[in-house]
Amino acid sequence: MRGVTEFIRRSTERRAELKQQSGALSELSSASHRVAVERAREGVRAQLGEGLLPDLSDAACQRAAAWVGFPAILGASSPAVERAAERAQLEAELAALEADPDWSGRETLVHPETGTLSIEEKELEERRAPAWEVNSLCFQSPRFQRLIDTGYDTPEYAVPFWRAAYYQDWEAADLVVERFLPRQQNPKLRFSDVRALFLEVQDSVQALDASLSSVRGKLRRIRGLEERHVSQREALETLEARHLDRWRKRLVSHVEALGLEHQDPALLSQPELARLVKVLDGLGAKLRTLEELGRTASTLAGELDAERNKLLAEENKLRRPKNAGTRFTEEELSRRFDARSAKQTKRVGALLDTGRRVKRYDRWDDAPIGGSYDWGAAMTGASVGVAAYALLDSHAAAASVATHGQPSTTFDAS
Repeated sequence: MRGVTEFIRRSTERRAELKQQSGALSELSSASHRVAVERAREGVRAQLGEGLLPDLSDAACQRAAAWVGFPAILGASSPAVERAAERAQLEAELAALEADPDWSGRETLVHPETGTLSIEEKELEERRAPAWEVNSLCFQSPRFQRLIDTGYDTPEYAVPFWRAAYYQDWEAADLVVERFLPRQQNPKLRFSDVRALFLEVQDSVQALDASLSSVRGKLRRIRGLEERHVSQREALETLEARHLDRWRKRLVSHVEALGLEHQDPALLSQPELARLVKVLDGLGAKLRTLEELGRTASTLAGELDAERNKLLAEENKLRRPKNAGTRFTEEELSRRFDARSAKQTKRVGALLDTGRRVKRYDRWDDAPIGGSYDWGAAMTGASVGVAAYALLDSHAAAASVATHGQPSTTFDAS
């Protein structure tokens, strides 16, 4: 019989093992592997697009249509038709823009130093500055608008002296006056003087703001014309490149949607393009396989972490004085630690080995053009799929074969 000390020793070792295995599984489920594959796919897509359609000439479009069975590139919405339509639209928009009087006279209007609108904007801002200084000084007091509305320091002020508001208004008005003393240089300045100054500038502020808004609106319109002109010019200059890129992507998307099995046999006349199609299809399968492995690894890592936490809880329970005399047979300890450890180590090892196989796989030429190909089996070295290869133990697989006549690909996490 073994005591608590032996249980805790074995449990501690097992928890360390579980932590290591969980860490390895977490690395397998990391997105970095999938990101690398996706980056490689983008590179292959670019190569394939350039190979299928080096330019937008009629001859290049005809070859691409024949190689991958894509007649749309020769139809009513062919590159030549689309380009001509967009060019005509852009040129018409540019012509209308350049005929706008604001466009033709923009230099005399918006030049930062000599433009009439730019000069007018600066003059209005300078004229408005003193009025806004008055407003700024006034509204530093949160109570200022109330002082104006109640007619403080005028015969209309009707707040009785026994109300707290009377003294609050008095204090606020004194602070406002103090702010204006350095500006007005009048030691006898009263709030009524500040009130008169404030009301005087409001009409001018409103008029100036209206003028300034009008000038700025004109400036914005002309600057908008300039931005549109640059944009339209750029669109014309990049017209060929943009359409070429768009049609390359359409061709590659068509190829990807077909898969290897439905590719046009004519593609075999272009060995390098055929190989790129295989690589692209295989990388897609690799990405899906890694995603499946990642989900499986994440699930299994969760199981291992749960067992580790359970072991720690059992250790803490056994450390209590009342459990000091607990005894275990060697068979109990072996069943609790050795048997489960061996089974889980096998599962983890199989999954990690599968992950290494998939990440290293690059035998793209093995796949046929015009035929089906089981990338998953090729990458994992298994004929029953990743989940079964990695996780099903021999008993579950045998039971599945006996019941269904073929191995099951369903992962049993129990």
